[in-house]
Amino acid sequence: MSRAALDAVTLPPSGNDAVTDQFLQGFRPLRENSRQRHALATEVVTAATQNRLDPDLLFALVAVESSFNSTAVSRKGARGLGQLMFSTARTVAPALVRRPADLDNVPRNLAIAARHLHELLVERGGDLRATLTAYHLGRYHGHRPSRENDRYVGLICTYYASLKVRRGYRETMITRAENAGAAES
Repeated sequence: MSRAALDAVTLPPSGNDAVTDQFLQGFRPLRENSRQRHALATEVVTAATQNRLDPDLLFALVAVESSFNSTAVSRKGARGLGQLMFSTARTVAPALVRRPADLDNVPRNLAIAARHLHELLVERGGDLRATLTAYHLGRYHGHRPSRENDRYVGLICTYYASLKVRRGYRETMITRAENAGAAES
């Protein structure tokens, strides 16, 4: 993804569309609660938009990091939807994080995760694989090939591509239906 591509991201209007809702229903914490899906989708799109990041990429990252469990805490202490370490969050957004519990705040966690992901994308010249590796292993750890990291990157890319394909298919079907309706008039 080039710098120009980062700046020209096409955003869903609010994230509360059929594609996003269907995607979020696949995760246990959100499966039965449409109000919670709607609120979370709005937060993800807001965080992504404010950081010039494709919301679908942030949806994919959060899906893999926490399965949309906002109270998730890893064995190493990473917290929240973006599974951020306190030290990383303090480096990325010192004004937003003063103590580890600040990462339990959903909008704050998403804002920091989106900012961090965008910074990594820019630092790595839009190389998505290198960006996701740095998010997973840490900004300064470089790329240490491993099955776990390959699986992590692959899963995020699969979710991301799936969301893009679903959106493209839905737009195609809407356009066809509109064209068919116009032809009947």
